[in-house]
Amino acid sequence: MGRFLVGFLSVTIGVLVIASLWRANRSSSAAVYVSPSVELLGSVNPEEKSEVSVTFRLHNATAKPLMITNTLTSCVCTKLDVSSFMVPAGEYSDITMLIETKKLRGHHKISAQVWTDNLEFPYFDLAATGDFAAGDSISPFYVTLPPVTPGEKVYSEFDIPGLQIESVSVDSIFDSLNVTFENTTNDENVATKLIFDGIAPKQIESHTAKFNVSFKGIDSSTGVNVFLTVLNRLKASPSGVNFGLVNRSSEVEQSVQIVDRLSSEFKSVKLESAPDFISLADVGLVDSVAKVKLKFKASSPDEFFKDQLQLSVTLDDGTVESIHLPVQARIISQ
Repeated sequence: MGRFLVGFLSVTIGVLVIASLWRANRSSSAAVYVSPSVELLGSVNPEEKSEVSVTFRLHNATAKPLMITNTLTSCVCTKLDVSSFMVPAGEYSDITMLIETKKLRGHHKISAQVWTDNLEFPYFDLAATGDFAAGDSISPFYVTLPPVTPGEKVYSEFDIPGLQIESVSVDSIFDSLNVTFENTTNDENVATKLIFDGIAPKQIESHTAKFNVSFKGIDSSTGVNVFLTVLNRLKASPSGVNFGLVNRSSEVEQSVQIVDRLSSEFKSVKLESAPDFISLADVGLVDSVAKVKLKFKASSPDEFFKDQLQLSVTLDDGTVESIHLPVQARIISQ
């Protein structure tokens, strides 16, 4: 009887330990995630499809309900359709990205962000990439060059199948970007390669270059719009701050890391533009990295707070750069 009791207790304890480990492992693997995070559209003809859509699924694999608090898109040609802003535990919400294609030409990456009230997973990046071309059409071309930092080398090639350029007349373009073209013939196939080669300007802004192109065998010329974005020298990680759910009159802190893309050392960081209830709690400077801690006091009269902060950073070469951080919080009563 004693041996039976000991054996029974051993088996029972073993089962309980295994169950406990299984629950712990299940809890540790709980997360919020998006699938897929990047969707490949392939080749899209805007004349045949005026709109394309892709669907991303936001999974809430935690034990608590999740709220989608905000959505952002990188292009006015894009909007997001959210099936449910409140996602119960263990459920999901479908997020459909609708893209108007009529003004898109060349290779594009359309991106978006979805913000949540989960402090561990405050936001998610979504993206769709594709090549937009209208065959042999001579409608205006839209060429988007990869983003660059100030003073960085710019080099990109853009192929126009089925057509050959006779001349390029530049109307307005910044001096540091050179545009040339190469006509190629392979058996009976012809094509033109537009080549962009130069140095990114020091100004931090988006540049649009426009010029006229004449094609061989076609009487009329067409326009080519070239978009080049010069990025801010400073990069924040994460790119925004979500203070989450905050009890009214209490204080919470969140950290963000700022990096200089050109690897200059930081001298100081100041909070230039912010409401009274957001302050700079701590700043740690190590070479070209600044670790900034922001303090939020929930004294805002609004239940849902959303704003943009401006930080100024002084670098070792004496230049002062600014960076803007979107922030948000949901204030609740105790």
